[in-house]
This record gives sequence, C-alpha cells and structure tokens, in this order.
Amino acid sequence: MKKSLLLILSGLLLSVAAWAQYPVKSVYETQFRTEADLAALKDYSALIKDTNNNGKIDDQTDYSDTLSIVAVILEPPYQPDGVRTYYSSSSPTIVRFNVADTSFLRTRDFGWNCINVSTDMDSSFTPKDPLKLGQLEKGMVVKLTGRVREFLKGTQFELLKGRKENGVTVYTGIVEVIDQVDLDAFPKTVSLPIGTLNKGTWVNNVTSTQQLVTGEMYESAPVNLTGLSVIGLIKTNGESEILVQDASSNQIAIDNQANKFRTDKGLWPSGKPMAPVGSRLDSIAGYIGTYNANGMYGLNPIDPTWIHVAANIPPVVSAWKKSKKYYAPSEEVAITFSAADNDGTVNKAELYYRPTQTAAFTKVFPVKGLGNDYTSTLPAVNQDSAFVEFYIEVTDNFGDKTRSPIADNYAYWVFAKSPGIHAIQYSKQANTESYFKGDTLTVTGVVTSTRKDIGDVYIQKGTGPWSGVQIFGARSDTFELGDLVEVTAIVDEYFGKTELKYFKTSDFKILAKNQKVPDGSVVPTDSVRNGGPWAEAYEGVLVSVENVFVVNTNSNIAIDGKSRGEFLVSENVSSPFGLSVDDKANRTSHNLPFLNTLNLDYTLTKEDSSKTLLSLGQKFTKLTGIVDAYFLSYYIEPRDSADMGVKSGVSVETGIPVSFSLNQNYPNPFNPETIISFSLPQVQKVTLTVYNVIGQKIATLIDGKIMGAARHQVSFNGAGFASGVYFYQLTSGNQVLATRKMMLLK
Repeated sequence: MKKSLLLILSGLLLSVAAWAQYPVKSVYETQFRTEADLAALKDYSALIKDTNNNGKIDDQTDYSDTLSIVAVILEPPYQPDGVRTYYSSSSPTIVRFNVADTSFLRTRDFGWNCINVSTDMDSSFTPKDPLKLGQLEKGMVVKLTGRVREFLKGTQFELLKGRKENGVTVYTGIVEVIDQVDLDAFPKTVSLPIGTLNKGTWVNNVTSTQQLVTGEMYESAPVNLTGLSVIGLIKTNGESEILVQDASSNQIAIDNQANKFRTDKGLWPSGKPMAPVGSRLDSIAGYIGTYNANGMYGLNPIDPTWIHVAANIPPVVSAWKKSKKYYAPSEEVAITFSAADNDGTVNKAELYYRPTQTAAFTKVFPVKGLGNDYTSTLPAVNQDSAFVEFYIEVTDNFGDKTRSPIADNYAYWVFAKSPGIHAIQYSKQANTESYFKGDTLTVTGVVTSTRKDIGDVYIQKGTGPWSGVQIFGARSDTFELGDLVEVTAIVDEYFGKTELKYFKTSDFKILAKNQKVPDGSVVPTDSVRNGGPWAEAYEGVLVSVENVFVVNTNSNIAIDGKSRGEFLVSENVSSPFGLSVDDKANRTSHNLPFLNTLNLDYTLTKEDSSKTLLSLGQKFTKLTGIVDAYFLSYYIEPRDSADMGVKSGVSVETGIPVSFSLNQNYPNPFNPETIISFSLPQVQKVTLTVYNVIGQKIATLIDGKIMGAARHQVSFNGAGFASGVYFYQLTSGNQVLATRKMMLLK
C-alpha cells in the first residue's frame, strides 16, 4: 500500500532504532566531500578506511566498516522482463542498481544523494537469488547492509554476501523493503550541461577535463543532457558506445552498461550505435558514472527510449585526404571532399583556410563536381615551412550545419625540401597524431637515448618543443649516445605517441660519432605532466625539471596491487599533482637509484613492491629524462642515476625522516656499483662499513662522520672485489644501528 511522502519520512526516523546490528548512515554521508577535498583529488568516500594498512586509500581493495543505508530505489536491479538492468563486462555475475537518499524526495536535490549498489552473485551464493533482489522495484524504500568502496574511482555500496547466525550463513537483514513511494511524486532527472562534468575534448586516459568540484556530487544520479551532436564511436569493436558534444565543444562518453544496449543474453555487444554518428540529440538521459580507471565521467542510459534523436539529420562531410606528403611553396593545392544529406539536400558548401597560424581564415566556395564531390583550389603559399589550416562547413535545406572536422582543423605543410623532426612531431589535433602519419620520410638527429638506457632509441634535432622523436627498427641496438644518424622511416602512431619505424639496416646511416647530446630543456612540471599545455610538444624530447619534490612515492599501482615503481614530482612540495617519473631504465640497465619492484621481480609480494628508496618531500635539485607517452599519458624517463643527480660519494636530500632506516642497496645484485641509502631522524655521528662473508672489513664508506637529520646516499664500487655476498653495517659509536646483505655479481 502506498503511503504519503510525509508519513514515509517520519516513519523512517522512528524505525531506525530497531536496526541495531550496524550503524545507519545516509547516502549523503557516503558521498559528500568538500570542495577543498575535491580540489586535492580526494574524491573517495570519507567512510572508507585504509584496510590494507599501506597508508592510503586504494581503489577496489579498501572498504568502510559494515553499515546500513536507508534509500529509495531509482533503478531496480532487474527490469520487468527479468533481465538485469546493468551488464558487467568484468563479471557476468555482478548485479547492480541505483538508489538515492530518502531526503531527495523532499528536497528534489540529487546532489551527493545517489549511489550505485552492487553484489556479485557468484558461486558463494547457494540459492539463486538469496537476497531477493529480483523482487525490488523502482520507488521502494529499502534498508541495505554492506560496505562502501571505490571501483574505478566511482563510489559503490557493496552488499554483504550473507551473515552468520549460529554458524550458518543466512541472507536476511541485508536487503529489507520498508515501503513504496508514490511514483507520481517521484523526481525523474536533473538537467545539467556537460560542462558540469567534463570540460573540452574527451580523452580516454586523461583526467584533465574531468570537473571534480562540480561533477562529483552527481555521481550515480539520473541526469538529462540536451542539445548534443553525436561525433563518433568510442570503440571500433562493434560496441554501441558513442561520444557526444555540446555547442561549447565539451564532450562526454555515452556508455553501454545497460543490458538493453547488449544482445538478449547480455554477453556480446549489439553492434549498433545508440544513435547515428553525425546525428543530433534533442536529449539523452542516464546515470552518471566513471567511464574508466582515471575517473572520467560518462552517462549510462538504461533504455533506448531515454535517447531522443532530432528529426533532421545534419549533412555528412567526408574527410579530406592529401595527395602528397607535403607541398612546394609555388604549388596550388586542390582540396576535394564529399558532402551529402541523408534527409534532404546540400544547399551550400564553404571552405575556410589560413596560410599561417596568425592569419584570419578566408572563405572560399568549393565547386561542385560529379555526384557529391566538391573541390576548392587554394593558392600557393610562397613561404618555406608554412603550416596551412582549413575546415569545411556544409549547410542543408533545413539550415542544419556540419563543420568538418568538428573540433580541430585539417592542415598540410609547405616545404622546399623534406621536413624534419619538428614538422613530424608537431600537432594541433586532439588525438595528437602527426600530420605525416603513414608517410615515409628521411630525417636526421642526434641520439639522446639508446637501447641500453631506457630500452628505446630517441633522436633529437636542436632543443625545445617538437625537437625529439623515438625511432625503432632493425639493429637499433647499434646506436650510441651522441651518434648523428639519418633514418628513412614510416611515421607511425603508437597509442598516442609519434614514432619513426624502419625495417632494414640500409634505412639508416650513422653520419658522425660523439656529437654533443642536446641539453635537457628546462621545463616546469605542470607544463609537461598529464594535462599540461606543453606535454605533447615535448614528447620525445630530453627535458629537465629543477628544484622539485617527491609528492607521491608510488603513483602507479597495477591491478594486482603491486607498485609499478613510478613517483610524482612537483616544484610545490604540498601539491596533489605532479609529473610522473618512470622506471623504464631499470628494465634494461637497472641503473636508477629507486626501487622498480614490479618489472624487476614479478614474484614480490604486494607489500614488498611498495617499498621505495624515496621519501615524500625528498628534493631533487635537477632531474632529467625523455618525455614519453602512452595513451596520451605523459611521464619522463631518466636514463641513469646521473639523470637523477646521483653521483659517486655521499649525497643528501632534504626532508627530515620520521624514523631511522637502512635501506636495501640498489641495484642488487650489482656490478660494479650500487647505492646504499639510509635515513637519520636526528643529527648523529655514524660509520658505514662493508664486510665480506667471513666478517673481514673490506671498505669504510663513512668513517665517524657527523651527519644531519635527512636521507643520505653513498655509492659503493665493487670493481676490485670478487663476486659473492657482502654485508654493509651502519653504526653510531658502539651501537650497531642495522646490517644488510648485498650481492656482487660479475
């Protein structure tokens, strides 16, 4: 029997005392974070604890204490036809549904009041549906018992998988139906612009466009978006996901997590997009979720009826393809494209171009040819190294316009001779692809990194933005630092990184040896970190950052919970952001003075993999490396210890340790040099000594020296000693502080 809203809300308050087993929290309490927290990227639920005891909150593996929430069901776990509402590609046994705090019935405010509920109906459940989730309906007020956690940076409430009574697992008291709300008074959705959630171009693995401060409060809320254009498919494997854009070029992914966008079995994608590419959407409704591991917001419609495609379809323009790799300064350029309208006719086609990036766009009218073809002839640009941009605009008989490309401009280069690294790397496109992708070109440059350094070969011409690029192919292990090489190669893109790929030794020449390796261009960390304005421009370039602090010692954790040996640095010691420093050199030379646990030893435990020789607040006066990219995620690759400012003898980094420690030497085993580091929480007089396996002293690295409260490093060179096990011991006066074992392996 349906009750009035006032009776339901008052009844809930009176009956909370009867649920005594676990504390009762509101949905609002599970979700709310302050603006300061969000600005610091602290978007996890405040109720989640460090259950792993590793000093931080981990996605998917840390939970809150067991608690209960009282909420109203927005979208039930099963549809009327018995099919699950949500489809899980990671596990077909997962059941999910959305609920909202009961307060929203009064306030009509979805902000901070919604959460996604989940449970895994795997083999641990003996009955088929022991929690009776199939009986839940939209508008039911329920008490749910479970734990709060984060999954792909989205807050979830995970139901208990049974509870013990007299040693027997029972399922009562986990999902309790309390009442039913009158659906006529049920708020449907909240209308928001995309800009509340994401700003600018949507990229799969970059979080710079995500608007945490304004968007996080609508996580799991039902949202309606209006006035959008469908600009493409998210994936090319037949899934129905689409990418949409508003009039301000803000983009968001429309995800296909609902079973209605899969086949009837919910196992394979339907192969049909939710809406045709190029169409307009009057409106689309769905639940806000995180689309990927970086937390980008996406929208999840539950049913095709939630998507309203506009009656008129805008005209379609085919992409222009260049006829040459580049054009001569004296050469006119013919631009040919096709334009058609599926529900009418093309009334007008226009082309806008500019010969330089500072010039205004000039409009020309293409000439219609056979069928749907149009051609414009642009005048010669009598300037070497000119970058000519243009875009096409087509209007149909309904007045609908299509701009091609939607967000960027087409472009071609004008050169008197073959282009170099700068032109090959240069890109203004959102996908950062080279304008010479697929072309075979000959370039020269000085080798800045070899296979023996970070495992990849980079060459550079000059310094500054767009001056470096990776090359790979036959016998690339023959290159040495300082080689001036000439390479004839195909311009390729590898997950967002421009590369030069060649196939045989005759494709390259070593023109000279021992040339000066370009100095690292000094850049601010904010300019080249993820989302930095110059990150793409410095891809493949040797750079340096100065006076930076470690702001995260384990910034990249693998799916199995192990550290990937990366850390973040920033000029601001308290910054939540930073430039990622990668450990790729340790996979080849093992020559970096910090622990690369995942790639050195896959047998390490998760706890061991989190150990590092770095400390928060540790300062580097100068840190150098190659800017690398993967899926538009940017980081720098130091080539060796020297790139990190570590030299022979003792070095000291700032940042007072909270306790004493003698760390494992690195690398270990070593040949012939290794780094030994230790931390002192107070000023002490210390001695560091090395012994052989029979206890004979073979070296004194520090001899009774008064050393400050800091982290210290000293190098040990075993060139004059035989392979075997050695011990190093740190003492203060007559007190042995610690002893560790190391192995010299020649």
